[in-house]
Amino acid sequence: MRKRTEVARSKPAKRGLGEGPLALQRREREQGEGGRLHKGHKTLLPEQALHRSQDCLRSAGSPPHPVPSPPRGGEGTLTDAASRLRRKQARKTIANTRNLRGNQTDSERMLWHVLRNRGLGGLKFVRQRPVGRFIADFLCAECKLIVELDGSQHNGAGLAKDARRTQVLESYGYRVIRFWNFEVHQNLVGVLESILVAAFDLRVERRS
Repeated sequence: MRKRTEVARSKPAKRGLGEGPLALQRREREQGEGGRLHKGHKTLLPEQALHRSQDCLRSAGSPPHPVPSPPRGGEGTLTDAASRLRRKQARKTIANTRNLRGNQTDSERMLWHVLRNRGLGGLKFVRQRPVGRFIADFLCAECKLIVELDGSQHNGAGLAKDARRTQVLESYGYRVIRFWNFEVHQNLVGVLESILVAAFDLRVERRS
């Protein structure tokens, strides 16, 4: 009986079901090392393993946290400044347009009463429409026609200013026709006929 007991004590502990010899050795090694990480034949602590991985990343040339490169030659700064300037000009143009629509002259009000809602020959006119850096009094996009009304302040130096304004508007492909304010009051029918003739000519030119 004593011999059998000694033999039984010398037998190794039974391993778990489905656990092979390699898995058993790995489990015993992990329990013996107290949570250490193994790399080949070397045993690394978790902090050492972390430093090792960071060193590998640096040697590979790929930093863990890439930093975006600054714009060359101030491109981003110039682009932002140009965008702010365009937005500022757009807000100023919109404010001027609303101001002009709310403060129409008597002649503009009389002419708009006929032009609005396709009242003249079915032509679609809009009032106070921005074109470049100017605001056209009345504009028909269908036939590329702009109608401008001038008051007494357009004499002398104002004529040269109107000529430059007409050049800029025509550079956008529009034909510009001008009338004096008193013409609208004294000969509204003649003004409307002139607008119809100009629109008809432009339509013929576009079709040919």
